[in-house]
Amino acid sequence: MEGGTQAGNNLFQSFDRFLINTNTEVNFNNSIQIKNIIARVTGGEISTIDGLLKTPPHGSDELVR
Repeated sequence: MEGGTQAGNNLFQSFDRFLINTNTEVNFNNSIQIKNIIARVTGGEISTIDGLLKTPPHGSDELVR
């Protein structure tokens, strides 16, 4: 996953709906300067994470609300 808005060492993502199906994965493809990924889901439908939510090996933390 690419895009979002960078502010300092944070990356902000916004989604209308966020689904990760079983046996699939979403990779946040961010630069090494990003330390935190903050994602929000704003749509009115249920979003589920049944697969893997991953970041590059250089160590970003993610927060999905």
